[in-house]
Amino acid sequence: MSWSACRKQPSAHAAIGKARRGIDPHRPLFPRRGCEAQGERTLKHLSKLTIPPLVALLAACGNYDLDAVSKMANSGGAFDRALQKEYLALAVAEDDESDYDDAEFFANKAIAAASGQTVGPQDISERTLNAKYKARAGIERRKLAILLTEANKSAHPAAAAKAQAMFDCYLQEAEENNQPDHIDACLRGMEKAMLELGMTPTRSRAFVVYFDFDSGELNAKALKVVNSAAAMARNGGSVVLFGHTDTMGDPVYNKGLSKARVIAVKNALLEAGVNRKAVTMNYYGETKPRIPTADETKAALNRRVEITVK
Repeated sequence: MSWSACRKQPSAHAAIGKARRGIDPHRPLFPRRGCEAQGERTLKHLSKLTIPPLVALLAACGNYDLDAVSKMANSGGAFDRALQKEYLALAVAEDDESDYDDAEFFANKAIAAASGQTVGPQDISERTLNAKYKARAGIERRKLAILLTEANKSAHPAAAAKAQAMFDCYLQEAEENNQPDHIDACLRGMEKAMLELGMTPTRSRAFVVYFDFDSGELNAKALKVVNSAAAMARNGGSVVLFGHTDTMGDPVYNKGLSKARVIAVKNALLEAGVNRKAVTMNYYGETKPRIPTADETKAALNRRVEITVK
């Protein structure tokens, strides 16, 4: 039996999806032992993930080292460490099944998480799914957009990382569409993690205020959210604010805009009776998007201030 005959055979959908991402669906997936074939292998999604040069070279040689990825020091927080662990587990699982393309994809995301980069869920458009799976993916992606807040990442890092990684797992398995039990396992893992994220204790609750483009002003809907948070905080709770923007404009300008948004929310909280000393401000500009996008992209869900009342 030839090498190519031994590998896990992709479905027609998976083959189309690999071709869309610049991968020859018919090439053998077994890692090469050296760098002589480096030019033949295309790294997937590196346009969105800035992989450290030495690690990228190993991946480009088709000789990635999952053990080395597992030992990489993580320069991020608890969520980043959990995300590294989850993507590494997916890489190991795909490597064990001889699906080296997807093993490499998940390994690259683990590396990016270890490097402290913002690593979001995979775009649905990067996978070729049938109508049923695509519809379900859209539903779950919208849930993630609501649940993957900075507050949830901070309070429930393991569950937030599990929910994101299992979403990517679902996309990958749904594209292959030849292991229904694996598709179901990804969905069950994602749903369990989402349930945990949605069950925030009553002593800690998250609110999100959204802003118009290039604006730090609170509209009527935003004020309603702020007043709900204030009603809870007036009972003696502490308040933590996280300000964000989308990627339109200069990053330095956006850092200032995120600060202005946080100040606007803080002032509204104080006017609603919240103790000034109970409020802590954080602002990140465009560096922590809820929905990862390309630069110079308007995204309403990223123009926000997250409020956590504890």
